[in-house]
Amino acid sequence: ATAPTPAPTPTPVATPASPATSDALRCPDGMVMVQPRPFMMGAVAGQGGATAAEGPPHRVTLSPYCIDRTEVTVRQYRECVQSGACTVYSTVNFPGLSVADAQFFSQFCNGARNDRDLHPMNCVDHAQAAAYCRSRGGSLPTEAQWELAVVVGDTVARAGALRVARGEVSSRRARRR
Repeated sequence: ATAPTPAPTPTPVATPASPATSDALRCPDGMVMVQPRPFMMGAVAGQGGATAAEGPPHRVTLSPYCIDRTEVTVRQYRECVQSGACTVYSTVNFPGLSVADAQFFSQFCNGARNDRDLHPMNCVDHAQAAAYCRSRGGSLPTEAQWELAVVVGDTVARAGALRVARGEVSSRRARRR
């Protein structure tokens, strides 16, 4: 006898937590949904190296949004450059950086290296990053969206580490989450 053919597994789609958002937002492949939830944004000046510009801490609640599951790779950015939507990326070009510092830090840029296709893209400025996002029909996350994504991602990472410590899952399985 042969085993029955398993039904194809549907492509995972992020599902919103509440029915109010479920019809409004579905994330494209390679992105995850960040659910709305209140969080504290900002920091107290002097704590953990925070500056006055990062404060005061305040409560923020965002609408649900999608964010890339992983960083943009060198290959993905190179494809954007080849399409003409993005600009060249081989050196550091940040305002206020001395010529000597730009030369020093540019040696660490991944974009011009042929052996770094799957590494995260670096050495792009804000305008270049925004152009990449626009080429994909998106935008850079706002400061609040980025902070919430970091908080949620950190919580997920800590929860996975705790489950490994308790012996609930193997460390290999937790890393793939």
